[in-house]
Amino acid sequence: MNIEITKTAADAVRLNFNPSANPEVDYIKTAMASLISVMEGIAKRNDKLAVAEATIAIRHLQTASMWCVFSATKEAPK
Repeated sequence: MNIEITKTAADAVRLNFNPSANPEVDYIKTAMASLISVMEGIAKRNDKLAVAEATIAIRHLQTASMWCVFSATKEAPK
């Protein structure tokens, strides 16, 4: 399955920001941006029945992305 990532989804997870060059961070952000893009499509459907739910899901995906990146980049105390 190939999901086009929208600009707003890429911005939501700061897709191109990875100063550590950690490949796990790239994977996490790409996966989350893909899910956000799907949810944006659901919110924009003609029936408009799930706009609120899709918006909440997007916010939670942004939060999950942050925590996933935090986990992937956490280092042991020195």
